[in-house]
Amino acid sequence: MQKLLHWEDRNATAHSIKVRVPFLDHRLVEFSLALKNDHKIMRSDTKCVLRRAKAIIPSAVAEQRDKLEFVTLEQSWFRP
Repeated sequence: MQKLLHWEDRNATAHSIKVRVPFLDHRLVEFSLALKNDHKIMRSDTKCVLRRAKAIIPSAVAEQRDKLEFVTLEQSWFRP
């Protein structure tokens, strides 16, 4: 895992993009998996629990909706 995080950071820096790694705390993962679906997605709004945690995390993080995909050329690299 440490190597993956290192390479993700290195690639993001090389391409001047902002990346966020997933939450890696096992307690948070277990909590998330135990949630019912209506706590995860309401109407078309995703990450409902995270967005309601504004007292814990900055609202700029909770409300961020503009994501850019990090595109790699893996398909062309592995084509014969």
